[in-house]
Amino acid sequence: MKWVSSYFIHGDLAKCDVKQLEFKIEDPNRTSTVGSLTKEELSELIDLNPLTRSEMPMFTRGKRLISRKGRAALCSQEVKETWPSLKIFYIQGTSSSGMSVYTSWEVRKWVEESKGIDVQFLMLNNANHFVSAPTNLS
Repeated sequence: MKWVSSYFIHGDLAKCDVKQLEFKIEDPNRTSTVGSLTKEELSELIDLNPLTRSEMPMFTRGKRLISRKGRAALCSQEVKETWPSLKIFYIQGTSSSGMSVYTSWEVRKWVEESKGIDVQFLMLNNANHFVSAPTNLS
């Protein structure tokens, strides 16, 4: 849990090069979101019970399923024609984990190659995975 809420220092993200990403070493000058909470706050906010039912299978057996369903939703001409004014915002923080940033690059490739649904990719400076979304995105 600490990993996904930590801050990471990456190289030049504009290069979209995996060699620019940091996957392990957290920014020593910033406290993770989880690290800033007391045990009491964590117990009120986080339920780890679903972890073994949903998150863990997603990373093992579900990779292909998630990829297939993600591509079907974002790249389908049928979906684009059914909801022609649909707007999707993919919000990413420049200090998120390397895995999260890499995933956004892959999703962007899917969308660009397929000319699917209109997806706006937003990169928020110094934000991590647990960023709050701006309220006015239109």
